[in-house]
Amino acid sequence: MLNLRAIDRHFHLGRFDLLADAVADNGLGLPLPLRVRVTGSRVAAVAMGLKRVIELTYGPTSLSREMTSSLLTLQQPDGSFEGDPLATAAVLAALNLINSDQPRACDPAVALAREHALAALAAMQDDDGLFHTSPLDRTEQDRALTAAFVLLILGRDPEFRAAIRFADLLNWFDTNAQTLDADTHQLLDTALAGLTAGPGTPPRRNHNLAAIAA
Repeated sequence: MLNLRAIDRHFHLGRFDLLADAVADNGLGLPLPLRVRVTGSRVAAVAMGLKRVIELTYGPTSLSREMTSSLLTLQQPDGSFEGDPLATAAVLAALNLINSDQPRACDPAVALAREHALAALAAMQDDDGLFHTSPLDRTEQDRALTAAFVLLILGRDPEFRAAIRFADLLNWFDTNAQTLDADTHQLLDTALAGLTAGPGTPPRRNHNLAAIAA
């Protein structure tokens, strides 16, 4: 079980690869290609660690404040993190949790960073509904896996759904369902389990996913 002491130790030693691995092993179930991406990204590792810290504590702590501050210093002028939709989405997921669980303690700088990151993620969306700009997303399968991860960690956030072309993203997955690899299918199914196509109706693979966004 990942605990605060382990997160604190990995973070302060700068072992972001170990931090990401520990979070991924804590029920996240990342497929290997994504695990490699996350362990190689300081931003994604710290963001996922911060999200876990918030889940384990009540109210802000010195560790959560320090991790948040370290992330905000890494935000790029365009609002993104590392110019990567995966890293930017990971930070957004952590900032969303701060905003929802600790609204009174949420620093205005955090709210502004969240706003800019959301706009940056929306700007990374391609015409087909997937995301671009990361040099690591070399193939369509890479882009699809990244988009499924983004949907997994942000799909239930109404501000995310309003900021991007959500219907286009879901429609791409619906249209290309037969070409997705097993890793992407796994993430997509988990993401869709958190969405509904109607009152009490869980979405299914190969359903017309664009209807969920309507």
